[in-house]
Amino acid sequence: MFDGTPEDEMEGLVGLSAGHICHTTLQHETWQLQMIADAAQIVRECRGRTWVFVTLEPDGSTVWRNPQTGAIATVSADGGIETDTVPGD
Repeated sequence: MFDGTPEDEMEGLVGLSAGHICHTTLQHETWQLQMIADAAQIVRECRGRTWVFVTLEPDGSTVWRNPQTGAIATVSADGGIETDTVPGD
């Protein structure tokens, strides 16, 4: 699906939904891309498939955003998930 480097592939995942990432065949095998793929599965199962990928943090955690509410979820490197309150709630 993505041409180029693993970094290009990772950047190409930003803004895609957890459901979309779960059905994407990744072209490169890096720990970063694996963390994103694993987190997408967790987000899809725990929060829903429409949450979109925002970023991968240096510690391996990933950040996701609900496009309808703006809520933010963080999946830790060990697979735990926390949802932050939407600003103004």
